[in-house]
Amino acid sequence: MFLPGRAFGPPWKNRRSVFAIFTRLQSSAETSALREGARTAAAVAVVAVVAVAAVADAFRGGHPQAHTPPPPPRRHSGAGTLPRPPRGVLRGSLWYADAGCHLHRLDLVTGRDRTLTPTNGHCRFWVSPDRRFVAMHTGRPFIPPEPIELLNVATGRVTAPFQRPDLAFAPPVWSPDSRTLVACDGDRGPPDLRAYHVGSGAITTPATFACFPGYVGARLAYRDLDSVTRLAGRKIADAGTLTDVLRQGIYQEPAPAAAGNLVAVSGTTVTPAGGPAPITTVVLFDAAGHVAGSWDTGAIADSVALLAGGRVIVVSRRAGLVVDDRRTRAVVASAAGRPIVSAAVAPGATGLALADGHRIVFTDMRGRPRFALPIRTGWIQWTP
Repeated sequence: MFLPGRAFGPPWKNRRSVFAIFTRLQSSAETSALREGARTAAAVAVVAVVAVAAVADAFRGGHPQAHTPPPPPRRHSGAGTLPRPPRGVLRGSLWYADAGCHLHRLDLVTGRDRTLTPTNGHCRFWVSPDRRFVAMHTGRPFIPPEPIELLNVATGRVTAPFQRPDLAFAPPVWSPDSRTLVACDGDRGPPDLRAYHVGSGAITTPATFACFPGYVGARLAYRDLDSVTRLAGRKIADAGTLTDVLRQGIYQEPAPAAAGNLVAVSGTTVTPAGGPAPITTVVLFDAAGHVAGSWDTGAIADSVALLAGGRVIVVSRRAGLVVDDRRTRAVVASAAGRPIVSAAVAPGATGLALADGHRIVFTDMRGRPRFALPIRTGWIQWTP
């Protein structure tokens, strides 16, 4: 079994074994021991396919299997009779992919709903901070591999800036100034980070043997193939760091995430057969590498994201998403009684939008439902 903190030699000597470890443990089916020995090119291909399926599952409406499902969410009273939001009560734009994977932009003030992509297949998307562009993935969900596409919101023009299939090891990320889109490229072997510069159209490689990009201010965070989380090349944390912080044996999963001034690096406990179920703890580090907080999720998590500049932590589990507001210490595990498949935070962190696959429920930051829209979607984003 993979042991936390195990040293692997230089990446170029361990491309196959490290590449396999890099994408494992995305679901309970992948927690079996890694086989040592020679790896053929065919074996590497199989690992890549498994990785694509696992990570794609982590970012679609369904979620990878967890070791221990959490308790059922509590149902709020009136969950089935929520009114539509009156015009002008909610602010900003809600972006969503409908059941046919067409991208929409809903103006919450006027109620106007615009379809932005005439063709379907854009099930996953990432709106730039200035709202001028949308990175989209055309696969449903990511299999077979297809290029990331870029929508110019003003003109409706769609391009494929990277010009190569995206294996969906990690979602792409926008720089805070919206000038750069960074993606994890594993199409030709162990993954590297590719950066598309919107103004010039140039593509650069900010980091090799690396994946899981995120931004802390203007600096790029990522995890390399030695499982070290770095910020602008400087080490923030590894398995040894997490073991020291949490004072127990862990493996470094799920993958890190970044937003605002924080990097979330997660550790899931290593337990013997027949022992207690593994538990994921999310540890937050600031830009200087100091521990800024932590959250014991109470179960094993499949993926982690930071929203609202790091104020909100979202983890994916088999029974749905769980949302933790660090400021109010409220933990939200349901959309008015139903499992959450996608979550977004209102501008200014005044409330939440929670999609359950059949409707979008609007709540306060403690998860108390206020309104609902009968929109079937598995992916949402809320912007000014």
